[in-house]
Amino acid sequence: MTAFEAALRKSPPSEITWGKVKAAGAEAQERLAELVAKIAGMFNLRTPEHATARAALLGPIMFQNDRVAQARKFRRPVVDVDPNSGNDVPVTPTEPTTPSGPTQPS
Repeated sequence: MTAFEAALRKSPPSEITWGKVKAAGAEAQERLAELVAKIAGMFNLRTPEHATARAALLGPIMFQNDRVAQARKFRRPVVDVDPNSGNDVPVTPTEPTTPSGPTQPS
């Protein structure tokens, strides 16, 4: 079991609120921005070596951002990627569920 799977099983779905999801997304965006800034700061010279290092480290981030942007542009679901293999995980359509409590504003 991966750390991600263990984290998913840690909290029952009833304890996962929209507020927690939004907060986790904001935290992830902040950490991503910090990572990009750190990479740009560590490899800030205009040398071929630094350009190669930046491309190697930022390339996967840019690739993922481009894939998400394309999916959203065409109103398609964002495909998950298996972190171990790098392969796409097929999207399984689910039946819409009715919320069991008050809805959260978006």
